[in-house]
Amino acid sequence: MGKVFKVDGTEEWFEEVYDEQEQLKNAVYSFERNISVWYDDLRGYRNAQLAASDWTQGEDSPFASDKKALWQSYRTKMRDLPNHAKAPIWFETSDWPLAPGESSIPDAAVRFLKSNADPIGIGTTSWVGITTGMVKKGSITDCVVRIGTDTVGVADTSGVEVGDTLKTEGVTISIVTGITTTSVSLASSSTVEVVGDLDYFREGNVYFKQTRPCAQITFDANSKVGGISTDIAVIGTHNTFDFEVNITDMANTDSYEYEISSSPEHSFINNKGVVSVVPDSNFVGTALVPVSISGAAGTVTSPTNIEFSYTAYGKQYKTFVGVVTT
Repeated sequence: MGKVFKVDGTEEWFEEVYDEQEQLKNAVYSFERNISVWYDDLRGYRNAQLAASDWTQGEDSPFASDKKALWQSYRTKMRDLPNHAKAPIWFETSDWPLAPGESSIPDAAVRFLKSNADPIGIGTTSWVGITTGMVKKGSITDCVVRIGTDTVGVADTSGVEVGDTLKTEGVTISIVTGITTTSVSLASSSTVEVVGDLDYFREGNVYFKQTRPCAQITFDANSKVGGISTDIAVIGTHNTFDFEVNITDMANTDSYEYEISSSPEHSFINNKGVVSVVPDSNFVGTALVPVSISGAAGTVTSPTNIEFSYTAYGKQYKTFVGVVTT
C-alpha cells in the first residue's frame, strides 16, 4: 500500500502495483548509467594526465629524443585507456601505464583498478538478461463480444496499434490489421467468445533475472609438519611446524588475530599475534604461522597438544598439532 498526502491535508491510500519488467528495465538503465559515469571519470583523469605532460612533446622540451619517445609511448597508452578491454574499472595493475620515472600506480588512479573497485568482477554486468518475446501492452476491458468474423467491436481502442496480437485468457485470437475508435480489424479469426478483458501484445524486449553470484567467503585452519598436512610432530625429528590459515573468495588483503596454546602449557615466542593474508588471482588466501618446538623458544620434551586459533568476524577457527615422542 502507498499513501498520498494531498495539499488540502487529507490522505489517500492506494494499491501499489509491482511491475517486474519495469524494475528489471530500470536495473539495466542504472547499470549502464553507472558505467557511463565511470567512463567519464576515466576520460577526465586521462585528459588531465595528457595536459600535464604536454610540455614533454614540445619543440622546446628539455628531453633528448630517447626520453621524449618514452613520454610519447606513455601518452599513447594513457590516451587509449577508455578503449581498453578492461575499462573503465577492471584494469589489472600490469595494464596501467606508468609515466617515465614512476615505479607504482598513482594513488589517484587506484580507483580504476579491479582489485580496488570490483575485485570479484560482480559489477561487470547488470545481472539482467534480455530476450525477445510477446510483451503485454494493455487490455481492452469489459468486452462482451463473439468473434466470428474479422472485426471486433469494442467500446474503446485507445492504445491498440496495427501489428498488435490480441489474446484472451492466454489464447491467441489474431493480429490487428486495422483500427477505428470502436473496432479492430483482424488478419484472421476463429469463433471465440470474449467476456471480460481482451489483452493486446507486441513483440519486444523481455527482461529476466540472472543469478548474481556473491562472495561465499570460507575460513579454515590446518597444520603442516615438514610441509605435509598432518597433525602429528615427532620430538627430535621435527623442530618446527606451521599452522596454516586458508580463506576462499577473499577480495582484499586482511589481517586476523591468532593465539597459540598448549597442554601441558608451554611458552612460545609467538603465542599471540596478527597474521596477514593476501589473496591470489583466484581470491584464495593462505598464510603460515611457524611454531618452534626446539631451540631458543623453548624445547618441548614430552607429549603435548598445541592448539592454534584465529578469529574472523567474531568466530574462532581452530586446529592443533600433537607432539609425540615417536
